Amino acid sequence: MAKNNASRQFALSYPELTQISKNLCEVLTRDVEDLSIFGLSAPAILNLSTITTDFENSRIDVEYSGDAMVKTEEKNILSEQALDQIRFMNARVVAAFGENSVVYDTFKFGDIYIMTDPEILETLRRIARMAEQFITELTPYGVTPILITSLEDLAEELSTSLIVKEKTQDARRLAAAERVEKANEIYNFITTYSNFGKKFYGKTNPAKYQDYIIYDPSSAGSANAPEVV
Repeated sequence: MAKNNASRQFALSYPELTQISKNLCEVLTRDVEDLSIFGLSAPAILNLSTITTDFENSRIDVEYSGDAMVKTEEKNILSEQALDQIRFMNARVVAAFGENSVVYDTFKFGDIYIMTDPEILETLRRIARMAEQFITELTPYGVTPILITSLEDLAEELSTSLIVKEKTQDARRLAAAERVEKANEIYNFITTYSNFGKKFYGKTNPAKYQDYIIYDPSSAGSANAPEVV
């Protein structure tokens, strides 16, 4: 399972951050010669522009959330189908052996109203095995080799769906963490060079100085991923 401890180093929204970065690229290009004393260069500006564009064009959290919702819904449908099959087999076993029989106990149907998804999967697999063991007694109640195979197939579908759902959720967490890291990289770049610009033009060019006031530090904060756009 992917873990995400990334924390944003700023309180700007992501669209605000990218717009500020794009604006700053224009200002830095204009003033690159002056600010070269701080190590600013055309390649450095191009790098900022590139990572900003890549960040702006990358998938955002709501898209990954949508993926997760789709896969969760697919899993829920399979879980309900599995629960139905467990209910149906329960009725067949009661008819064949009685609810107080030892055979009924060996099926271990459990409480379907409180089962977790892994418990549903385990129960479905178990009743398929047990049904095969007692197929002779259960045949009059609709248990056939085809039915048992369908139970096994449903169990495999549910197992795969659970894995896919978890991977989708992990992908969302990982993407959100990576997006936070990239945003922090952009933020650190623009704050560094905006500070250089303010230092350089603070006493000599008030108009240019204003171009480097990009963010009010008093409103700074952090937010844990998944992102808030």
